[in-house]
Amino acid sequence: MTPAQAQRLKTVGPVARLVFALLAEADAPLTAYELLWRLQTQRGRSSPPSTIYRSLGALIDVGLAHRVASLNAFVACTHAGEAHEPLFMICEACGRVREADIAAVAGQVRADVERAHFKPSRFHFDIRGICAGCRATNGG
Repeated sequence: MTPAQAQRLKTVGPVARLVFALLAEADAPLTAYELLWRLQTQRGRSSPPSTIYRSLGALIDVGLAHRVASLNAFVACTHAGEAHEPLFMICEACGRVREADIAAVAGQVRADVERAHFKPSRFHFDIRGICAGCRATNGG
């Protein structure tokens, strides 16, 4: 855990901290229901779905998690404490997601959108392909 993540975790509640830990240890993005199941397993008791959604909202608000819209799933932010515009590289073989900062490119996209007089409700950037690990394993 980075110092920035540790500092931001102090601002959220105990359940959100557990949800962050689940996201941080996951190999791939998790849906809200996968997180709910893992949280219930860890705590040994049931929780309503609203528990996860409130926790995810808190984590997103403080910059510790992102929603990967195209997957309808969530990941821990790897750039916590930095102003950034995330790009998600989604491996079609293993399902892992890597985050990169594309602030410069995103600024250009925003400028183009503004020139077109288009009012976006949100920006989501992702690229699908095969990660280096899967390419090495599969000889591709």
